[in-house]
Amino acid sequence: RLWLRKKLHQIEDHLTSLLKVIVSRAENDIDLLLPGYTHLQRAQPVRWSHWLLSYGACFARDLRALEFVIQELNYCPLGCGALSGNVFNIDRRAIADELGFKELCMNSMDAVSDRDFLLKTMGWGSDFMLHVSRIAEDLCIYSSQEFGFVKLADAYSTGSSLMPQKKNPDALELLRGKSGTMHGIHSGFRMTLNALPSTYNKDMQEGKHRSLAPEIVSRDTEPVSPISNTYPLNCQATNPVLTTKSPTNCLPVSGTSAILSTTHLLSTSTLILTGVLTTLTPNSHR
Repeated sequence: RLWLRKKLHQIEDHLTSLLKVIVSRAENDIDLLLPGYTHLQRAQPVRWSHWLLSYGACFARDLRALEFVIQELNYCPLGCGALSGNVFNIDRRAIADELGFKELCMNSMDAVSDRDFLLKTMGWGSDFMLHVSRIAEDLCIYSSQEFGFVKLADAYSTGSSLMPQKKNPDALELLRGKSGTMHGIHSGFRMTLNALPSTYNKDMQEGKHRSLAPEIVSRDTEPVSPISNTYPLNCQATNPVLTTKSPTNCLPVSGTSAILSTTHLLSTSTLILTGVLTTLTPNSHR
């Protein structure tokens, strides 16, 4: 619980930084227009800022939900023993206060079997990554030659030795794919806990490798955040669309998904998305 609380506060900081980037870009790019879509069909002209802030609203909800998840895990199980307490007359309240827990786990048999805080973390991650997958898909579409609304930074895309005209949105595609990984982690652990008998069972160790993997995110992803300001909005592409009536590597590859913990996947995804959004640079035409 202590380890997870620390990691979730780090993710909270990353998510706050992402929201600040979205708000900053929305303010700076407020004069830029693009077509708004329903059913992936052109509907009404909107501001680029309006589109950005639509995802800002999603991530703001995620931030509020994350604060609730952190509070829900902040209960101290120490002193509960194997299942029926201990005989050492320890001061559980003093231990909880010393370690920064807000309250005690009140029933020892429940405390040794409670993995709801892991399920809530994974469930939150699943909801968050769903939102990440949607903005990633939008930007994949908008950066294609058929749309041409944005241009991704080289740091978040790759070319092709056979087709040099291509600029593949690798980082966004990997974010989109890791969303499925997160949903699988959540569903899998929920099924592991389903119908277990009361108190502790060894099955519960399945939650550890999903939530408590080695600490690699800070080392590998800290340099990513500043890269996120480079998407140029291509007004030559968006303006004709608004007026015409005619139709018209940052995450590990999937083979390593088994060793990606929930917290590392979420931290990495948040930092990379921040990077992508920071590195998009608006076109000078307004």
